Amino acid sequence: MASKTGNLQIMRVFPKGQGFTFGLLGALALAWYWPEGGKPEGLLKPEVTTMAAVALIFLLQGINLPLGQLRQGLGDWRLHLFIQFFSFVLFPLAILGLVVSEMISAPWAPGFLFLAILPTTISTAIVYTSVSGGDSVAATFNATLSNLLGIIAVPLWCAFFVFPIEGITMVKESSDSFFSEFLAKLLGLILTPLCVGLWFRRILGNQTSARHKRSLRNLSYGCVLFIAYAGFCQGFLGSGNGSVAIDWEVLVWATILLVWVKCSTWGLSGLLGFERNRRLPAFFCSSQKSLAVGLPMGQLLFGLEHPRLFFLLFPLIVYHMLQLLIGAILLGHWQGSKPQTFLSKDSL
Repeated sequence: MASKTGNLQIMRVFPKGQGFTFGLLGALALAWYWPEGGKPEGLLKPEVTTMAAVALIFLLQGINLPLGQLRQGLGDWRLHLFIQFFSFVLFPLAILGLVVSEMISAPWAPGFLFLAILPTTISTAIVYTSVSGGDSVAATFNATLSNLLGIIAVPLWCAFFVFPIEGITMVKESSDSFFSEFLAKLLGLILTPLCVGLWFRRILGNQTSARHKRSLRNLSYGCVLFIAYAGFCQGFLGSGNGSVAIDWEVLVWATILLVWVKCSTWGLSGLLGFERNRRLPAFFCSSQKSLAVGLPMGQLLFGLEHPRLFFLLFPLIVYHMLQLLIGAILLGHWQGSKPQTFLSKDSL
């Protein structure tokens, strides 16, 4: 009976991830067929609608954040420190080393740096940890903490490492206006919607939020797909001839990095003496990168009009597809002894 339940759960996780992947491919196809829809001042007014989508994503993020789990998971500070340090320090430094050594070519270097500094996913990291038999409370704690830290960490990393490579200069004369504009966007499009979402969750209650979890998640995914479509359109429109040359280097490096980070987190967590149920949240939370945060953050930080927006976001999209696929496959080998935890409201 347990085996059938576990197989059912894996089947449930796998199509969800692949459904979103197919949505991304559909957005790419639509952008290739109709790039004018994502053109600034075009029919869909992406310079306005994408900003609204960013605000809505973080509003829904606030509704979905299970802050109550933060209190439950406070005690295991060694595990939390490992996950956050690997996500926001070791992973970015490793990519920075590859960029400085020119192992990753210049056109894709900023995109891989941007990928490395992003927080972990929420839903998939928790679900994969829970189904594999890991500590779902630790996964929920770290996924929540990572997304909160990412609001500050991602812009800081971008300012020091990604902006210089992209040629986005903050000279003395314009630095005040640059930071004022960014802080206004950060407050208006991220922090305020996030706080309003947290307030809604408090008013509605955890159970009400859990009942509408799927609808809220699908709405958030729809916003992410729209932002992805707008970014794809910029890539096709900027190519001049209606096509974008996708270098195999992106797929190769995304695969190498995903394998490296998963092997490193599993090995290092073992060397630190974490038992299996604590190694699993370290494994999934440290290696996953959030597309739902990355696309709106990228659009906010670089702007829809940025000529290389597509190249900045494409490595993240490829990495996201790979992490969903590999994560779903690994569940077949790491089924937990209590798979019913996947069905609890705290795991979603």
